Amino acid sequence: MRHVPTLVLMLMLVSLSGCATPTPYQPATPDGRDGYTVQRIETNRFRISFNGNSVTTRQMIDTDLLYLAAEVTVQNGFDYFVVFDRTIDKSTSYQTTPSSSAFGDSFGWGHRGYVSAFGGGGLTTPISEYDAIAEITAFKGQKPANDPQAYDARDVLAQLGPTILRPTKPQ
Repeated sequence: MRHVPTLVLMLMLVSLSGCATPTPYQPATPDGRDGYTVQRIETNRFRISFNGNSVTTRQMIDTDLLYLAAEVTVQNGFDYFVVFDRTIDKSTSYQTTPSSSAFGDSFGWGHRGYVSAFGGGGLTTPISEYDAIAEITAFKGQKPANDPQAYDARDVLAQLGPTILRPTKPQ
């Protein structure tokens, strides 16, 4: 019965990790919710960003950023956009989960006070998150055929739209 707390904790950790979902395509909030931001720099120039959580892949971040650029372009009355200075940053933190031996042997009162279960070894897992930022300039008219950094905004919306993860509506 000594390993019952270990089993309960492991089941809780597995169930919590199963609840994690990628950051949906949504505005970021001042309280720290991940998502996108848009800042107008000039009439036709914008700084856009998308911040994801630990289960949002780099590809999802890149796709959401391009979709956001297209959406901003169309919403502001333009037809195509050119991407400048796009960067995607990766930050990694580490999470350590205690080993089962720490739970079986470490709980209780010792000669110096209560002994924590988290003092022993465990499994350390890297957790990566991606953040993207770009500046775009939006234009009216037909996209120049010879510019690989230029995107037709409506075509991008049509092509990427079905792949965008939308927020779930509260029940």
